[in-house]
Amino acid sequence: MSLHKIIVSGLNYGQTHQNVIKMRCGPGLGTPIDIANDIVTNWINKVKVWQSSSYRWTNVLVRNLDDPNLAPFSLAVNILGASFNSVQQPPMSAYVVKIQTAHAGKHGRGRWHVGGVTNDSQQEGLYTATFQTNFNAQICAHWNTVYVAGQGREIGIKEDHGEGDFFPATNFQLRPTVGAIQRRKVGRGI
Repeated sequence: MSLHKIIVSGLNYGQTHQNVIKMRCGPGLGTPIDIANDIVTNWINKVKVWQSSSYRWTNVLVRNLDDPNLAPFSLAVNILGASFNSVQQPPMSAYVVKIQTAHAGKHGRGRWHVGGVTNDSQQEGLYTATFQTNFNAQICAHWNTVYVAGQGREIGIKEDHGEGDFFPATNFQLRPTVGAIQRRKVGRGI
């Protein structure tokens, strides 16, 4: 199985948002082009439905972590958020998706911050019950069938530095509060 690091980039009011995804692929499923297209189909196209139409996905970068001599593959995309509500929360607001694994402790969990939070999805900093139900049913449930442990392509948690183990995800879930995208600090994320 090959291990890949995927960086998904988007723009929101001129600010670049990036999410780092670690993916382990089974035999024959690990070509960078196929992985990038899979992320567009099963990640971006699912999330964009709940994003403000002012949010724009711009790039999917795939790097093979098993063979550092291979050049990364970059797929340029131009995909807008598909919510008909262009009124959104401030640019730093984010949907926070919790990634859980079977490994206990802080090294066995992660999160994604997805920008483009629409104004009607939340009330006083909490997502409405209807929104949470729909997001978890349409996006997280899909990821739970496509990207969890035992599938051909597994998303999981792996430390960026060192020879740490890869822990495949067992569950994806939206946090009930509106999150804030943090600026990247040295040594965190990418």
